[in-house]
Parts: sequence; C-alpha cells; structure tokens
Amino acid sequence: MKLDIVEATFHDAEPIIALVRQLRQELDDDEGQGDLSIDDVEEYLSFPGNTAFIAEAGGKPLGFLTLSIRPNLFHGGPSALIEELLVLPAYRGKNIGGSLVRRAIEHALDADCAEIGASTIEAAEFYRGLGLTDESLLLEKHF
Repeated sequence: MKLDIVEATFHDAEPIIALVRQLRQELDDDEGQGDLSIDDVEEYLSFPGNTAFIAEAGGKPLGFLTLSIRPNLFHGGPSALIEELLVLPAYRGKNIGGSLVRRAIEHALDADCAEIGASTIEAAEFYRGLGLTDESLLLEKHF
C-alpha cells in the first residue's frame, strides 16, 4: 500500500467530515456543537495558521490530522498544536498515524514553530513514542 500524506483543501471537506464523525463516535463525544458542514471545514482551513493533512492510499482517505499554529509570547515564536488525529480502525497499526504526526512536525518546523503539542489523553503513549513529552496539562470547558 502506497501511502500519501496530503495537505487538505476545500475539496476534501466531505472526507474530513466523515473522519470527524468517526472520531466523535469513537470518543463517544456528544458534546459537539452539532453536525459539521462543508462551510465549517472551509472556515477551519481558511483560518490563518490552520491546516489539515489526510493520509490516503489510491485516493481513499485512511486518516487525518488537524494542526493549528498560533503566535506564542512565552516561546518567542509560533506554537503548533495537533488538535485531531484519527486513523480508520482497519488501517491502524500500519504507521499511518505516525506518518501524519511526522508530517505535522515537518510543517511546524517549516513555519519556524518553537514547539508542537498534542491535545490528548487517550493517545498520550502514542505521542510519547514519537518524541513528544509531558510538558503541560490542557484543561477545557465546553460550551
């Protein structure tokens, strides 16, 4: 299987929506703000510093990762955050998630980021295995 990691465009909105639905289902997350629309994906992708990468084989989406880059005063340079990462169940254990994270790291380095982090509890060991370390705790309040 030849794997391609591609930067998402507006044309990838429907596969991204399907992958986000899968992620919400797996996390049993019914706190979401309703169903995603193509407009939501387009808004996300057009926001400065946001990007998404899709892992695909033969044009079929197998997983995705979203990444936001924002200014950071503490580090004196931009900071990148992996927000969502999902590989479809049938394709897990094939280094697809690792390939997505490595592409995100490459993107963050190209953007002169001082750091990259990941928002996770469930996948902490996975990220540690890719070189991320326990630096902080992210607390959230959903509205």
